[in-house]
Amino acid sequence: MSEYSDNPGSLPAEKLCNSSPPYNPVKGDGALGNQYHGKMFYRGNNREELVKTLQMMLKTLGYDLGTFGPNKDGIDGKFGDDTEKAVKQFQEKNKNWDGNNLKVDGLVGPETSDALNRAMVGLWYDHYQTPKELVENKPYHTVTSDFLTNGLAFDPYEADKSKVFVKGPLPQGYLSHISVLLRSNSGAVPLSNLAYRIQVSESKILEGKTDKDGLVHHSNVSPGDYRMKIEGLEDEILVSTLPTHIVHRITRVPGYFLFEKGSEKEDVE
Repeated sequence: MSEYSDNPGSLPAEKLCNSSPPYNPVKGDGALGNQYHGKMFYRGNNREELVKTLQMMLKTLGYDLGTFGPNKDGIDGKFGDDTEKAVKQFQEKNKNWDGNNLKVDGLVGPETSDALNRAMVGLWYDHYQTPKELVENKPYHTVTSDFLTNGLAFDPYEADKSKVFVKGPLPQGYLSHISVLLRSNSGAVPLSNLAYRIQVSESKILEGKTDKDGLVHHSNVSPGDYRMKIEGLEDEILVSTLPTHIVHRITRVPGYFLFEKGSEKEDVE
């Protein structure tokens, strides 16, 4: 987004998996590590570029990288002792995508790189998705509050196994939203640019057109079940506000709110 300064983007977490068995969980090009102590396992030809990205992330997050490099800020593309120390400090404070502690080994593999990518949401970009091949093809998203307020599209066939980490305060009125993703019967083609109409009360009607992804999103809707009429479809469909449609449980974790589908009863921890 335009409010973010120029940055290299996220680290390729899937490429930082082990290059030889045991794979964690897929085959990659190896982890980034201290190149002066035999711990640089990455085999790709863009190693220095990735190390610079790593160093920029750590610097942005407030870690001390020393005074190496052209700008005397520790960003030089060389993975040495200062970078390893900063990585270990980050690992001590952060968790992986399943909420487990990171291994404090100074290596930047799939879990640590994914945790760094998630930490940069709200600093470098407003949305990051953990590579599906790392999490059994489950859709794990990390977003800013503003991004979530504008709507996050889910394939309805994947809603049961999705997780959304929200960086920052919970959006005002989020628990009274309607978000529906409309696709063809195969699930492959979005039903985009279709007019729809939702009657939520005698005096209030929600109407508009689905976006390019087939998403319908409205906020500040009274909790309940409503019928939606869609252009070109004979039957109406039943839609619900989020507490009974997609979001069933909210768990507070450091720096984030975690949304995932759970029991019918809403829990706030």
